[in-house]
Amino acid sequence: MLAFYIGGLQALWITLVLGILEVSLSFDNAVVNAKVLSNMEDIWRKRFITWGMLIAVFGMRLIFPLLIVSITMWIDPVSSLLLAINDPQQYQHILESVHTSVMGFGDHSLEW
Repeated sequence: MLAFYIGGLQALWITLVLGILEVSLSFDNAVVNAKVLSNMEDIWRKRFITWGMLIAVFGMRLIFPLLIVSITMWIDPVSSLLLAINDPQQYQHILESVHTSVMGFGDHSLEW
């Protein structure tokens, strides 16, 4: 709904397509995680799922890119979020300009 509010039907469609793509590409991770989880005690299994989901979904897809733009532009994270919402082309340009440095850390979630 936020995508529709910000960018209309086109943004909603892009968000839906990206959501489906993310789920389909994450299937291999689910298989590996299931194997790891089968050997854990119940409490560690719950922690793994809870923290893993929070870090993967919010950390690597939202917070990490916002921090990259914040550090690169010397702005606060809220300004980075506002830039992403109000000027997505500039936000994309900034992320693309540091693509090589980010890939050096091994996070391929930002590949274009």
